[in-house]
Amino acid sequence: MSTKRALIALLALSAAAWRAGAAVEELPDAAEVLRAGASHPAAPYTGEVSVVTWYGKRTRAKELLVHFSPPNRFRREIVDHSGYTAQIVVSDGKQEWVYDRAHGRVWKTTPEDADYKLLGPEEEFDLLAQNYDSRVTGQETVAGRPCWVVEIRGQKDSRSVRTLWIDQKTGVMLQTKSFLADGTVASTMRFVKIEFPGELDEELFRFTPPVGAVVVKSKLKPGYLELEDARIAGGVPPVPPKWLPNGYVFESVNVLPYNGSTFLHFKYSDGIDAMSLFQCPKSVRLDFGDLAEEPVRMAGGSARLSFGPDGKILEWPRQGQRFVLVGNLPLETLRRVAESVQ
Repeated sequence: MSTKRALIALLALSAAAWRAGAAVEELPDAAEVLRAGASHPAAPYTGEVSVVTWYGKRTRAKELLVHFSPPNRFRREIVDHSGYTAQIVVSDGKQEWVYDRAHGRVWKTTPEDADYKLLGPEEEFDLLAQNYDSRVTGQETVAGRPCWVVEIRGQKDSRSVRTLWIDQKTGVMLQTKSFLADGTVASTMRFVKIEFPGELDEELFRFTPPVGAVVVKSKLKPGYLELEDARIAGGVPPVPPKWLPNGYVFESVNVLPYNGSTFLHFKYSDGIDAMSLFQCPKSVRLDFGDLAEEPVRMAGGSARLSFGPDGKILEWPRQGQRFVLVGNLPLETLRRVAESVQ
């Protein structure tokens, strides 16, 4: 190769390397993209969403029609492949309605107020940063809109935990993919279609119970309570676990009324994955659907294990109460958490 041709080739390689470097530099900081995705979008939107969950040997798929108007009004309709609307959830920001069409029941509830969470947005981001590494890996299109692709991996094992596709203009999370501890896909969410009309009809966020439907008021009353507040509000001494997996912290506990009694819902988080513990009267059976169960040995007794859309479900009795632990964690980890509930 002549000196001139070699010089031209070298300049071409240098230009290509510069372009590659420029492309990397143009990618935004993952923390900034995640913050944009966590905040409420400033513009109303309407769309169609596909959700698929794998648990055990089962697969569950559902389609949703969603409408959102800032700051906190929304409408979600779960439809099947034939277009039948099975469930409607509507909130005007002050009242939330859940309509189960198949059973003709309506629940009137109070929406959760994120301003009263014990972990504020910055604390949640700090928790995420302590346990996970996040980076923007590139750009892709979802529902016809350019998105930043954010990959989240565990700091200790570098395993992929979640991949997010966040709309570059609005911050709306248009697609997610979650992974189990063994690397298999646990669930996906994807906007098939989304529009930003500028304004939505106010009637979308109003709900009138259908004639003949049974209305149940105050099924849930979210509170983001501290442990002592929960004891006073529920009249039940809270029994939280004494051991938590590395990186997990206590988020809140809610008091939930049930048939004249109450049960407690403890929430824990590591910034991405959540773990729930339900402390119930022995007569209460939480409905997770028709799931296959298998026995599990625990120190001091036995438990039942099943697999649901939100992870493994471990259930066991203790001193006249029933405890249910739900999380996307290895069985031995859940067993250790359960055995620390004393």
